[in-house]
Amino acid sequence: MKVVIIGSGNVAWHLVNAIHSTTHQLIQLVNLNTHKISEDFERFNIPVACQPSEINLSADIYIIAVSDNSIENLSLPIFQNKQIVLHTSGIADINTLKNYGSNYGCLYPVQSLTKGIAVDFSKIPLIIESSNEMTKELLMNFALSLSPYILSLPLHKRSVLHLAAVLVNNFTNHLFVQAKELMDKERMSFDLLKPLIAETVNKLNNLTPLDAQTGPAKRNDESTIRLHENLMQDNQRLLRIYELMTLSIQHQSNQ
Repeated sequence: MKVVIIGSGNVAWHLVNAIHSTTHQLIQLVNLNTHKISEDFERFNIPVACQPSEINLSADIYIIAVSDNSIENLSLPIFQNKQIVLHTSGIADINTLKNYGSNYGCLYPVQSLTKGIAVDFSKIPLIIESSNEMTKELLMNFALSLSPYILSLPLHKRSVLHLAAVLVNNFTNHLFVQAKELMDKERMSFDLLKPLIAETVNKLNNLTPLDAQTGPAKRNDESTIRLHENLMQDNQRLLRIYELMTLSIQHQSNQ
């Protein structure tokens, strides 16, 4: 299939990298925000368009890989043939694309992606949704060329999955940031925590998250909790996070 990627951010880069190693043909990269594409894309040697009028209309699939709030603001051509237009959002309705033609849908990779840092795309779950059965069949075949882990979900379930992904990735990483700041303040290396982080994730291969839960909140160890809270008196924001997380763990453990 001939593919056009619309966007130049993290998801766009990883899609380009993944598709580049398949038999599909990447015929264009479209960046409507600027006339400059970052150097991370240069090695792929793909023609670039910066205006809607420059978009190549001969592709089979157009993948919109932009921020969620930018999808509705795009100005793309109306596709008259059987071209498929997709977005990569975990929360956007596929009907935001209906003005571009009758064949549209979603290709949502459930992974945290950073431009320039390659991942094994074949291990990423891909969530799809489509406007009709013909689009679903073509989208399924295309998705399977990138990863064997394909699941078709409607908007509500996809949105819940996206929320869960934010909890386990973005929120967890924010706690890593807070922990690193604590360590940095005392001139200790964050590397001391990396084996613990790795083991915390590794346990989930054999235990449910609930069964893997440990710590002072789980044990109702009030003396340790008070000690921790005293250490955070100069950081009220972190103290509030700690108190809320402690209460949530205790509530979950007492159910």
